[in-house]
Amino acid sequence: QRDCRDILPLSDNESDEWLVSDSSDPEDINEMIKMEEVDVEDEIVDSDLLQTRLNTIRKLESLALDVIEQIHNVNTGDIRPISLPFLKRGSTTTGNHVALKNRTITFPKKVQKSKSGSGAKELAMLLRIVEITHDAISRNVTVTKREIYYRDVNLFKTQTQVDRLVDDLAATLEISRAELHTFASSKGLLSGNIQLKTTDDQIISASKIPALIPAAEVISEIILEEDVRFVLVVEKEAVFTSLLSVGFPDDRRFGKSALITGKGYPDLATRQLLHRLSTEEKSNHIPIYILVDCDPHGIDILSVYKFGSHKMSFQTGLSVEKIEWIGLKCSEWKELDLDSHSLLPLTKSDLSKAEQLISRKGLPQSWLNELSSMLEMGFKAEIQACFSSKKV
Repeated sequence: QRDCRDILPLSDNESDEWLVSDSSDPEDINEMIKMEEVDVEDEIVDSDLLQTRLNTIRKLESLALDVIEQIHNVNTGDIRPISLPFLKRGSTTTGNHVALKNRTITFPKKVQKSKSGSGAKELAMLLRIVEITHDAISRNVTVTKREIYYRDVNLFKTQTQVDRLVDDLAATLEISRAELHTFASSKGLLSGNIQLKTTDDQIISASKIPALIPAAEVISEIILEEDVRFVLVVEKEAVFTSLLSVGFPDDRRFGKSALITGKGYPDLATRQLLHRLSTEEKSNHIPIYILVDCDPHGIDILSVYKFGSHKMSFQTGLSVEKIEWIGLKCSEWKELDLDSHSLLPLTKSDLSKAEQLISRKGLPQSWLNELSSMLEMGFKAEIQACFSSKKV
């Protein structure tokens, strides 16, 4: 066998006792090589993340510079209005995707000939968001949409303005919201036989008390117990709480499970977690079921989970195509023997949402059939209606 000194020659001044000592063996050396390989991989990942940050910073600076140059041109006698081409996430859909609409933010507004654009205030709000996100990326920290709003309440006026402009900015720059280092505040909850390991090696356990679902970038690993049989997603926090109160995640009749709620329309973190559960090799064999209210909004929420939000269709990694709708369905009312007092009349909002869904391309025919039955009867039912049924 070759001596290690033939492979790793040392200088005359260096001691080679560590190479030839009795404790040295091939396993020790192999372990050292593995550690070095991990370090190299980490450096590559860090390099990729740094490059992504730099690319986003360049895009933000290019956008801001464009506006500054136009302002300079105005000061030098160019009286053309300041304009900024922008992408707006519209409602026109093709299949399960939304068409991004071109629009222009223009100032002064009175010079503008088209109907698009909303003048100086929108331009100021956008540039303020560019400033805040640029600072966050430069310092390699994250910021929530809520924090952005509170940085300049007098300018933004409402949280909705911030939410809309942040997502439109990401679409315009053709990047994800995560690349802007911007996230929504945690909203979704998980409980049961599941743990999350964070990038700083902390363990978020949800076995005893529900835990907030953090941003995807914080989660390094999803840990499901070996005997978990399924994941159940429920639309409402109230139903989530009711199921926990009866020990559903450990109910022997169904087997161990993990329970998740997005509290209505789910946020990105909840959808990204479910996407990972449905696609990662160690968990993609586990079925994912969903319970939503039997109303048009419930079916729309189901659509968001399964296909992704229309308004966020420019961002990948959000759909859970394998998710299976197990209730509540119009076609099951008779079988479940629901109390007629538990049925509610459809509202104008319900009817409007139903029309939108029926006109949307790509929805499964079975969903459309449920919507048609709902409209024909003129009633809807919440998940809680099942709790009073003797057949559940």
